[in-house]
Amino acid sequence: MPRREVLVSSPLQATADSGTGFVCTITFNEPGVVDLDRMIVQVAAAAGATAGISQSAHELTRISRVTSMLLNGSEQFVKGRNTPSAPAIVFHRRRADNFVRFGRIRVSSNDTLAVTIIFIQTAVTSNASIAVPLVPDRFAGQTEYNFPRGPERYVGSPEVVGGDIDGTALALTITFDTDGWIDLGRLVVRASALTAYDNTTADGWDASEGNNLPIFIRSAILRSDYQMIVGAGTPIAPNVFDAERRMRLVDLGAHRVTAGDALVVNVALYEETTTQLDNFSASMGVPILPDKKAA
Repeated sequence: MPRREVLVSSPLQATADSGTGFVCTITFNEPGVVDLDRMIVQVAAAAGATAGISQSAHELTRISRVTSMLLNGSEQFVKGRNTPSAPAIVFHRRRADNFVRFGRIRVSSNDTLAVTIIFIQTAVTSNASIAVPLVPDRFAGQTEYNFPRGPERYVGSPEVVGGDIDGTALALTITFDTDGWIDLGRLVVRASALTAYDNTTADGWDASEGNNLPIFIRSAILRSDYQMIVGAGTPIAPNVFDAERRMRLVDLGAHRVTAGDALVVNVALYEETTTQLDNFSASMGVPILPDKKAA
C-alpha cells in the first residue's frame, strides 16, 4: 500500500454559543483508506472574544467536547448512555499520541464523516474544522520514496503580514533555490500577533501568542501537481503543520524538487470583527537534503 497521504478536511463551520452543538462534516471526494486514529479537530474563538477571555482560550479545542462521530450517518464511533460528551482534546493537533484506536477504514466517493462538537461559553462563537489523513486509490502503483539520509538545510518562506482578520488567506511561498529532496511531513507553519498591532484591550491578543495563533490551512500545493488539502466543498484544515506537534499527523511524503519549484500554503485566521486582532504575520519552513553538487 502506498504510504503517501493527503489530508481530507471539512469546510469551516461557524458555531453558536451557549452549548449549542454544531457539526463538522467531511465529504470524501475520492476513494481510499482513511486513518481515523489521526483525526484532528480544531476549534478557535471568533466573535465575542474579549479581554475577559484569556489568550490561551482563543484556541478552544482543549475545552470542547465531541458528542457524536458518524460515518455515513450510521456507524457511530462515540458511545455511551445518557448523552455522552467526550473530551475533544484527544483529537488536538499537539497531542502526544493517538488515544483512541479507531483503525483504518475504506471510504468511497461521497461517503461522509460527521463530528458533532460542543463548546459551552456564553457570548463566544467559534470556528471549527476536522481533518483525517487518506491514502487515495489514485496513488496505487506510484513509486514511494524514503527521505534520504544526509546533512540537511532549512528552507524558509518570506514573512507575510496579514490585514483585517476575516478569513482572508495569506499566501506563504517557498521558492527552492537548489535541487534536492524535501520532507513535507516536517513542514512547519507559524503565525503570531505583531507588537505594532497589539489590540489587547479588545480581545487579549498580543505578540506573546507566538506560535499559538489558531490559524487554519486553506490550501497547500507543491508545484501544481500535489494538492495536499482535499475534500468536497471548500475544505479548510486545522493547522497540522504546527511546530509544536508531537507526532506526524499526516504523511505527505518525500518529494524531489528542483531550483525554481514553489511550495505555496494559504493560511487564514478567522476573527470576525475589526475590533479584534488587527494584524498578524506568518511564515513557514521545510527541511531539504540538497544534492551534493549543490550543497
